[in-house]
Amino acid sequence: MGPMRKHVTVNAKMRYRPTWDSIVYVEGRRSIKVERWQIEYYADILEENLNVSYDYMDGYFDLIRKLLEQPQFWEYFSEDERSQMLDKIIDEGEFAEHIEPMHQNVDKSGLYVYDGLDEGRHYRFARFHVGYDGLREALRRVFRFMDDRDRLSGMEYARLSNVGPSQVPPKELTEKDVVIEQLYQHVNRLLELGMKEGEILTEVHKCMPPDMYYLIISKDIKKIYVSRFHKIGNKKIEGYQEVKMSPLDKAVYILFLKHPEGINFSYLPDYRGELMEIYKKLMNYRTTAAMLRSVEDVTDPTKNSINEKCARIRRAFVEAFGSYNAEPYCISGPRGEAKRIELDRKYVDWVE
Repeated sequence: MGPMRKHVTVNAKMRYRPTWDSIVYVEGRRSIKVERWQIEYYADILEENLNVSYDYMDGYFDLIRKLLEQPQFWEYFSEDERSQMLDKIIDEGEFAEHIEPMHQNVDKSGLYVYDGLDEGRHYRFARFHVGYDGLREALRRVFRFMDDRDRLSGMEYARLSNVGPSQVPPKELTEKDVVIEQLYQHVNRLLELGMKEGEILTEVHKCMPPDMYYLIISKDIKKIYVSRFHKIGNKKIEGYQEVKMSPLDKAVYILFLKHPEGINFSYLPDYRGELMEIYKKLMNYRTTAAMLRSVEDVTDPTKNSINEKCARIRRAFVEAFGSYNAEPYCISGPRGEAKRIELDRKYVDWVE
């Protein structure tokens, strides 16, 4: 059977901003938004309940809603997280109504996977039809699509490694773009003179005004924000933008943030225990076999998992405030050498 998917664009005026893990299940005018990691984390519940006959198709919406309303699902989250997530479970027609007019004749029922912004800054989704083989098989196709996408982005990250936004030419030449192009020329000249990218970024940071973007880590480390106006020690956050990642991506990022000296991927097994402790904190100190496998995979230098996570982290920051501003916040470094987050740690606030 073919991939049974097509791409549609959705108006960016939706009340929520999708992430790379976002999956939307649509049935008629109703939809449920959930993150992939949540589906995988409760795979035992889903495996038991999603293998239903085609005759039960009309009950899929209620089935998923009941799964997400189970106490077992919510016991891992705080009261604030529960209220925020409950607001996103049931969407009475909003998602379908925001599908662009060119797709109005499309049967909107199915699974939608966020796949980036198009040139018009609309959200692009890959739509997967739920056919006679049922929702579980549709989810498997969705996961294969997401795995392939992450694998390819991880391979691209590994190939380019320390390539920054200078390789992305501006599409419209504004005055700012002209100045940036001149900056690129200077950067390329410095590279020719033997400077490493990290050294160049250090010099650039010295030229930055003190109100550059701050990186703010919430007290429970479950939220990461960037803010132009935040001041260190000031609990009031103004003009902030949350950088949304899955818990494992966030755990990897926090691990590298805690090691400004950088980590060589070859030595990742030495950091397995530390990464697991961060991951457990993000998951409210629960440990499952799936979590253990994920940490083992991402700290195995013979696998592509760490490259996939770094590529996903980069995408999250680019989505938050653009490729030009995102570079110092990403995990990068020359191939074969330690990878690090180049951001000066004086711009990092660990909220107490």
